[in-house]
Amino acid sequence: MDLLQLNLNRIIQWCERFKLNLNVDKCCTVTYTRTLTPLNTSYYIDDHLLEKKHSMKDLGVWFDAKLTFLPHLDNVCSSSLKSLGFVMRISKYFSDISLIKKLYYAYVLSKVEYACLIWCPIYASHAIALDKIHRRFLKFLSFKVDGIYPEIGINQLQLLHRHDMVSLSYRRDQSYAKFVYKLLHNQIDCEFLLSKIPIYVPRISSRSDVSFRPPAARTDVLRRAPVNIMCKAADRIFDDIFA
Repeated sequence: MDLLQLNLNRIIQWCERFKLNLNVDKCCTVTYTRTLTPLNTSYYIDDHLLEKKHSMKDLGVWFDAKLTFLPHLDNVCSSSLKSLGFVMRISKYFSDISLIKKLYYAYVLSKVEYACLIWCPIYASHAIALDKIHRRFLKFLSFKVDGIYPEIGINQLQLLHRHDMVSLSYRRDQSYAKFVYKLLHNQIDCEFLLSKIPIYVPRISSRSDVSFRPPAARTDVLRRAPVNIMCKAADRIFDDIFA
């Protein structure tokens, strides 16, 4: 803990040296742990005690102390529903379905899928909350075409097939698979992340068709780790990701 405070002091000295001012009011501390009794340590910047918080927003993603990403999921659902309402209101008199879809992709799905590799919903309840947004838009499209809303309990796959769309889970898999593809084909330059990819080299007589062999996940944290998620998605999407 003393080492962390020492590093903070060095950062402050570096900022003072190059005439950079830190906004201390925007600085805080978050302890990432799942223990019931986390270490309670105070940190200072210029004798200013840093506020302790249970969550913080970094590059548009809310990180909570237990890394469950529940605050971010709640924020995504709330913000996406508001944007969906906006899209439905302004497209009230539109007859071009393709135009309405473009508005949905731009204003709603852009929020639902932003940085999803980081906060991937691994629990069914979280995925269902996101799917409800997708389902509501699909039923709105059916209303625009037929003049009436679909019956309650209509099959989701039927709605997706009718409007030539795919599920959010499949779109997430595509996004994860594309990321690892770009990483392996040098379209994303990150040596550290590339070194963490568990490439599977099978025996000559092996019948295994997977490209990766991530370690068995015994905890929820490891199961939702970005490397595990994108490797499994790549095996599902690509027949041969190295081709």
